[in-house]
Amino acid sequence: MGIDQWGWDLPLPHMIKKAKENNNRAYFWEAHLVGTRKEYCHIEQLTNIDALPPTGFKVCVFPMKIV
Repeated sequence: MGIDQWGWDLPLPHMIKKAKENNNRAYFWEAHLVGTRKEYCHIEQLTNIDALPPTGFKVCVFPMKIV
């Protein structure tokens, strides 16, 4: 899955509010933890995804080399 936003999760202030209301830390970074239960990959901060055709394309993803 790919998204052109900072992430799949709720904004941090909403996560804090839900966690406090329910006294449950599990509300933090729920979308990022999906991969701990079932293999799952997602990509954030994509650009120009509106330029992709509805079908007939491939996406290749490689890690950035960080020094």
